[in-house]
Parts: sequence; structure tokens; C-alpha cells
Amino acid sequence: MIEGTGHWIQLDQPGEFSRRLDRFLETEGR
Repeated sequence: MIEGTGHWIQLDQPGEFSRRLDRFLETEGR
């Protein structure tokens, strides 16, 4: 399950969004 799917849009920090997205992709890759 993706954590904070409906919340990442509210994040002001692009780095945080990128970090979450990268983590999600890494999890999906495995």
C-alpha cells in the first residue's frame, strides 16, 4: 500500500515528493 498517496500533492518540498516517489518505485521494482 502506498503511504500518503493523497498527501504528497500537499507537500511543499519537491525533495520530499521525489523521495517518496523514488521509494515507491523501488518497492514496486522488487
